[in-house]
Amino acid sequence: MKINSCFSFYLLLLPCLLLSMTVRSQSPPSTNNSLPAFHLQLIDSSFYISNQPNARKFIAIIYFSPDCGHCIEMTEALVQKADSLSSTLVLMAANKPLQELQQFSDQFRLRQFPGILLGQDISYAIVPFYRIEYTPFVALYGPKRELVRTWRSPEQPFRLDEFLTILHTK
Repeated sequence: MKINSCFSFYLLLLPCLLLSMTVRSQSPPSTNNSLPAFHLQLIDSSFYISNQPNARKFIAIIYFSPDCGHCIEMTEALVQKADSLSSTLVLMAANKPLQELQQFSDQFRLRQFPGILLGQDISYAIVPFYRIEYTPFVALYGPKRELVRTWRSPEQPFRLDEFLTILHTK
């Protein structure tokens, strides 16, 4: 009899545990407003670590895919307005092979813009931190490395005019 009651207890406990794991996995993105810890291997094989000093006022983290149409459009727009980004370090990150990222960089001549760094998220920290589901994803951080704004979904697409307005009003 004791075995049956123990077994029944565990049968009741199992659905509760499964339900709690499901709710936890659907919780909203982190409310931590500080810059996450991550490492990028840049296309020149050097590294960028998120806690290293930065002389620029803003940091923009852009998670993208080189074969994403919206990401290509966004990159074209950023390149056209690169002179307006002098106060911003733009970190373009992806989980794609460096060779593919190099081709993307060459396509848009990104090396000529010292404020735009392109690399592979070797720490695999960006996607889970922000719970990214769509590309491009953009997070903008202010002078004290506090989160200013994110553009994260088709319902909240990246808008360069909004981005530039924030840069020039803060």
